[in-house]
Amino acid sequence: MNAILRTADFRRIEALPRRTWDVAGVDPLPLTERLRCEGGEMTLRPIQAIALQEMIDADGLLGAIGVGHGKTIVSLLAPSVLISERPLLLLPAQLKRLTESDLLPEMRKHWRISPNLRIESYHAISNNPEILGGYRPDLIIADECHRIARVSSARTKRVLRYFDEYPETRFVGLSGTITRKSLEDYWHLLLMALKKEAPIPMKYQEMRGWALALDDGVLEFERPHIGALRHFCEPDRLSPTQTREEQRGEVRRGYRARLTETPGVVATSDTGIEASLTIKRRARLADDRPGAWVEKSLDTLEGEWITPGGEEITDAVDYWRKAREIAMGFYYEWDWNEPNEEWLEARRNWRRFVRQTIQRGGPLDTEMLVTLACESGSLRSGYYNEWLMIKGDENPKTRPVWCCDRVLEDAIKLAGDRDTIVWFEQRAVGEMLKTLTDWPVFQGGNDANSYLTAHVNRTKGPCAASIRAHGVGVNLQSYNDGIVLTPPASGATWEQLLGRTHRTGQAADEVSVTVYQHTKQYKEAFCKALDNSKYIEESTGQKQKLNFASIAWCDGAS
Repeated sequence: MNAILRTADFRRIEALPRRTWDVAGVDPLPLTERLRCEGGEMTLRPIQAIALQEMIDADGLLGAIGVGHGKTIVSLLAPSVLISERPLLLLPAQLKRLTESDLLPEMRKHWRISPNLRIESYHAISNNPEILGGYRPDLIIADECHRIARVSSARTKRVLRYFDEYPETRFVGLSGTITRKSLEDYWHLLLMALKKEAPIPMKYQEMRGWALALDDGVLEFERPHIGALRHFCEPDRLSPTQTREEQRGEVRRGYRARLTETPGVVATSDTGIEASLTIKRRARLADDRPGAWVEKSLDTLEGEWITPGGEEITDAVDYWRKAREIAMGFYYEWDWNEPNEEWLEARRNWRRFVRQTIQRGGPLDTEMLVTLACESGSLRSGYYNEWLMIKGDENPKTRPVWCCDRVLEDAIKLAGDRDTIVWFEQRAVGEMLKTLTDWPVFQGGNDANSYLTAHVNRTKGPCAASIRAHGVGVNLQSYNDGIVLTPPASGATWEQLLGRTHRTGQAADEVSVTVYQHTKQYKEAFCKALDNSKYIEESTGQKQKLNFASIAWCDGAS
């Protein structure tokens, strides 16, 4: 079995200085007085002062700063403490307009924010390769920097290419969810922020070995022995009598200390929020069952991999997406003027071939990989050639077909007239809630965040909001009650979603969230998120809301 070696780069990391700080003992006033403008009334929080001072000392920062701890002020003041001439702040598209129109004008009343600060969205970076090269930023601040975690995305490639061309550029990355499941999520962010002072290998292959040794979800035959990683642990923390999993847990905690004690890395380890957090798993509806159509359709999907509309399912990703739609009571069908039976038959044959190929086992476990194998000639299929020839002939749209609204009716009754945010995933669900209720329903769009924020600040009563459009970046602490119709399987997504209401400024004693668990797939998704949150906290030290929340079944279900 391979083992992690104590290479020259490993010894470089071992030799990096370490520091610790006590948030309670930090005095934020010196930096506050330096950065506050005349007439300003706001004061930095201790964690904000720590992040800014670390940024100054290390000439960059990777801030794994929890949701609700005030990352926005840190991002806006970064150009002031790092003395930047051409600072660039990257934000999710839905937050850019909100920041420019509402937040920035207000913050300028209190803080010395650089007049040169340019704000762009990650979406703009993806679509316009000239932004970085044309502006030539000397400092890039990435708020919600997990948006450039995936190195295969266009936006991440462009940022990485820019740092290759201009390595002197400084970087500040901030996120409440810096990793989802792997060291690979933030490896490149650490290197951009701290360069040769980063507590992680400089070369991809060595970092990949660390990831295989420490990450969750790695197959045992792929996992190397912890080897040199044991040097990050106290000698008495490892024992030959421990299981591999126990040893990996200790090594993971040792790595976490090496990471979070490195100058230029800041990770919050407490909630900083007095309100308690309760999550109620609702496995039974008011009338006990989700509906015969839901149960029958899920059985067919699981047993035959066919949707209620007769669509062939290809891979696990496709399966879970369809299962989540059926659990809500609907499916999508083709919206044809006149069906093209030849096109449909070719598509069915290809998708059936993909599914059968995946079910044989081996490395081809997604439709994308099967497609690439056919394109390269390593896998031959007449169905692929037939589908390739005809698939461009049509581009039909889809429409939702509702067969059961029992879950939505249950959620409407559960919300009643309380001040509740009902979180949904699919656009079709939001449209149906508009039909069934008089609630305001907030989907996506340029001004969607502003409309939602304005609503919750002035209105009481239930509303509904898209997780994708509003599950990050907006302050909704005037509400303390939520309902999640479709549970995310990602701990990082849950951290952001719960942080909309369970955050600094929450006046209630308790934030309560009910999550639907009426199908096997929904229960498995929530359990996966719990495991994911445990990994994130164990490996980075970021306190995760799912880990400290009180979680219980409601309606007597188990």
